[in-house]
Amino acid sequence: MEIGKTHPDRYYALPNCNSINSCFQDILYLNAGWTSPQRGVWGGNVSYKFDGPVYAEAGVFSGSPGTNYQTGYRWFNQEDPQGVIAMGEIGWKTTFATNPYPGTYSFTGFYNSQSHVDNNVATAFGVTNTKNGTSGVVLQGDQVVWRADGGTEKNLTPTAISLYGSAGFALDSTVPVSSSVYVGAKLSSPFAGRPGDNFGIKFNWEQLNPNYNAYLSAANFVAGGTGAPFNRNKYVIEANAHLALPAGMAFEPVFQYVINPNSFWNPSTVTRPKDGVYIGGTFVVPLGVLLGIAAPT
Repeated sequence: MEIGKTHPDRYYALPNCNSINSCFQDILYLNAGWTSPQRGVWGGNVSYKFDGPVYAEAGVFSGSPGTNYQTGYRWFNQEDPQGVIAMGEIGWKTTFATNPYPGTYSFTGFYNSQSHVDNNVATAFGVTNTKNGTSGVVLQGDQVVWRADGGTEKNLTPTAISLYGSAGFALDSTVPVSSSVYVGAKLSSPFAGRPGDNFGIKFNWEQLNPNYNAYLSAANFVAGGTGAPFNRNKYVIEANAHLALPAGMAFEPVFQYVINPNSFWNPSTVTRPKDGVYIGGTFVVPLGVLLGIAAPT
């Protein structure tokens, strides 16, 4: 049991990719109301591990839209809760310590009680319609399918290939994202003496709800653009890596090619986005390890 300043991404639909920078489920951040993982919120979580690899957990967290823009180090006078985010998950998890070909699978559900605008064509012209509550589900999996040693050796960091994926679906049509699905593969520990390295590829498909897609087109028209329809389906092809550095640090580069982008983050713009390239990276500094209060992972 945990309670206090925390975040639902510590417990639910845990990342199964290589990169912190690009491995997240949009259904949770854009529909479920999760804040940035850099911002703590008040909440509590209870988890229980059954005999064997099965576990279950449930939690409630404050829904605070403005928290993304405030410091995460203030405990009080920070949030103005607009509702609650209820989470639940059941899963199955094994590791190399218990299985030569381990896997992790989970089914996650959420309910966000906050009110939100049902963005549509009328919204772009200043007529808003507010809805209360939204819900959705996320299914995830990660499975080792190949080992260089054939699974015959006792090794916690073997050279191995695993397949992974995540599929999130909204249960109503008033939120921005209808579906968000990604699948990928990663090669772990490819070099002798460097067990922390891994390399991966990923394909992501995301579909906007029809109402929100129509809103983006109308907002573009109101701003002085053509108002031409956006493609509801966006695709991202990605290559990523996790490169281990001394003292538990790491660098995680990401290369993406984006197809059918939209103006989600800037609806009131004349500019029509085009297919393009994203290059980024994350430098991971585990302060707990460096200070000697946490074990390296």
